Amino acid sequence: MRTIETTLYEFGELNQEAKQTAVKLLREQAAECGSDADWEDANESIKAIEKMAGIKCDIQFSSQGHYCRHYRLAYESYPSDEEEREMWDCLMDNLRKYEGGVWSDDMLRDILLEYEYDEQRGYAGSVAWAIVEFCDKVYLNTCDYYDDDYVSEWIEGNNFEFTEDGRLYQH
Repeated sequence: MRTIETTLYEFGELNQEAKQTAVKLLREQAAECGSDADWEDANESIKAIEKMAGIKCDIQFSSQGHYCRHYRLAYESYPSDEEEREMWDCLMDNLRKYEGGVWSDDMLRDILLEYEYDEQRGYAGSVAWAIVEFCDKVYLNTCDYYDDDYVSEWIEGNNFEFTEDGRLYQH
């Protein structure tokens, strides 16, 4: 058995070079944790709206985030224009009463409530395009995790301890 002694530093005690190292190393960790959690919540919100709307969106992941590649109706026969309008009105009524559990539910609901029924795209197209806008907003939200100021605040808020060179000390 051997004993190793090391001096630990708080973020504010590090020199400028070590701070840059700490931010660089923890940026990836912050982005991965936050972004994954945000997309997990977002996907749950999308599933809830898909079920309520009777559509299925094909959500794809890319290095730039998630996007809706296409959608399809969850039912067999294509509805008439009047049926589509009725479904849209029913969805909007349900959304006004819908109480989601996470921030993404509220964001998606608000986007859909602002989205008008589009005669060109129809009911399912309107819902799918609102989901595309939602994915764009979630992506922009996750970009914050890469910001140096965000990472610095995250580090300071968690009272991490570092070695002299800026590496996170793992107990």
